[in-house]
Amino acid sequence: MGKLMSNDQELQAFKTEIDLRAFAADDGYVLDRKESWRGSSVMRPANGDKVVVKRDHDGHYVYFSVRAERGNGSIIDFLQKRYPCSLGQVRKALRPRVGRRHSGPSLFPALQETSRDRLEVEKQYRQIQDAPRHPYLEKKRGLSPLLDTARFSDRARIDARGNAVFLHFEQDGLCGFELKNRDFTGFS
Repeated sequence: MGKLMSNDQELQAFKTEIDLRAFAADDGYVLDRKESWRGSSVMRPANGDKVVVKRDHDGHYVYFSVRAERGNGSIIDFLQKRYPCSLGQVRKALRPRVGRRHSGPSLFPALQETSRDRLEVEKQYRQIQDAPRHPYLEKKRGLSPLLDTARFSDRARIDARGNAVFLHFEQDGLCGFELKNRDFTGFS
């Protein structure tokens, strides 16, 4: 017979032992390999939602929805926001998944843990639109030929204020972005 867990230990096990990506996949979400990297997995269901799953600095699988502002949190939040249910019902649904080992090759590569700052950077990044054409960069800076090169494909974006947004990556993935506009430079 397995060791009994306290209520808090059980909640921690749900958040750390159950891969939220696998749970979402069982709910119809599909991994978007093109938009995913080592630190985050982008998943989409048929209904048009788009979620980003990461591994927080404490080992918890966490997500945020790109489309719904309040759609973020742990696997518990994921379940409760899609199927309104009590915490008791969540426990019953998730208990069979704790300690269960997947046999065969993993459907998802291991996620590296992400600091809170990186999580916030990625949330902000997902709200910024791709900008294959950018008025400030083309008209004021004369960069249109540069933006057309493969090297800068999907590297220039535009935020709600019209700022040019340049993504910064390091070994672990997206680490920040620079904002540029007439008489303005910022960094996230």
